[in-house]
Amino acid sequence: MIDPLVSARTTRWLIWAALITTFAAWAPAGCSTRRAPAAIKIPAVNGLRTASDILIHDVDARSGPPKWLNHERVTKGYVYGIGTEDGGRNDSEDLFRAMQAARRTIIDFLELNAPENNALMGSRQSLATIDINQIEFEHLAYDERARRWYALARLDIEQQSQDLETQASVADQRLKGLASTLESPDAPDGAKLRAALATADSLDQLKAIDALYTKLTGQTRTPSDAVDPAHCTELANAVLADHGVRIVVDGPPVAGLQEAINLVLGEAHLTTDEFGRGLITVHLHESNGFGPGNPYLEIDGSVEIALGGAGEQTYGSTFNVVSTGDSVEEARFRAARTINEEVSSIVRATLQSIAQGTES
Repeated sequence: MIDPLVSARTTRWLIWAALITTFAAWAPAGCSTRRAPAAIKIPAVNGLRTASDILIHDVDARSGPPKWLNHERVTKGYVYGIGTEDGGRNDSEDLFRAMQAARRTIIDFLELNAPENNALMGSRQSLATIDINQIEFEHLAYDERARRWYALARLDIEQQSQDLETQASVADQRLKGLASTLESPDAPDGAKLRAALATADSLDQLKAIDALYTKLTGQTRTPSDAVDPAHCTELANAVLADHGVRIVVDGPPVAGLQEAINLVLGEAHLTTDEFGRGLITVHLHESNGFGPGNPYLEIDGSVEIALGGAGEQTYGSTFNVVSTGDSVEEARFRAARTINEEVSSIVRATLQSIAQGTES
């Protein structure tokens, strides 16, 4: 007769032996494994390669950080950038964030110590208006022990420099068409205003292209003979300086709102004028009540922008602000800063949209 205790122990031992054997057969030799690229899906956002392009790269799954973390920043015709992201949420999203960080590292390096320029729009021009198309990913890795994703991106200096020359050529042609509009005596005031904003945008883009071209190649880009930037600047400034903008606030007064809008308009060389042809209207509707122990304000707002005056296209956007305080007055005071930021952001984005969307 078989002892039940012996039989049970034997059965448990056999199960453990089978599990160990199965694991040993499944686990690859060595401390590093390869994660199947097909399991990683990366959204194609912000100039990153499409998902199918990214999936050709092996993701190196290992038990420690990759050796290329100490990679040189600039070497052999490339600018390198490293990005990391802690995992644990979603593999695709975590890896994508690491890749975004690597790309951002390259952009930050290119912008670092970039020469200041007196942009027509009144602010230091970043690389936001330039297409950085020549970034690819050399290595992708995953540290299984630390649950961290790594990406090594590189920018091809020669290809990006050639791409900048193409972008500059497109901007030159756009400026040529815009100059014709600005010089035309028959062009409507609204069309001239949009052309002036677009001219400012294109001139700023050219300055950013030239600064990056010099940083990448150590040389100065040869300008085109198709347009005269100084003449374009003169034409645009003449229109912008002569175009006043009225500001109307429909609702309770907000401390600093007029000044905030003036600052944004000044960036675009526009001025406020109570008899101006342009019009910016801010609508505010305030409601208040009491939350748990504190009064609160909720403000629904909207901004309408008609820079060309009556009969011209009107742009607009809405926003919502909630604020609390020991009193309604304090809540209103706290809300003012947020309202000013929201309205400024809307006006600035609208001016940029008009500038970048104008057809020559």
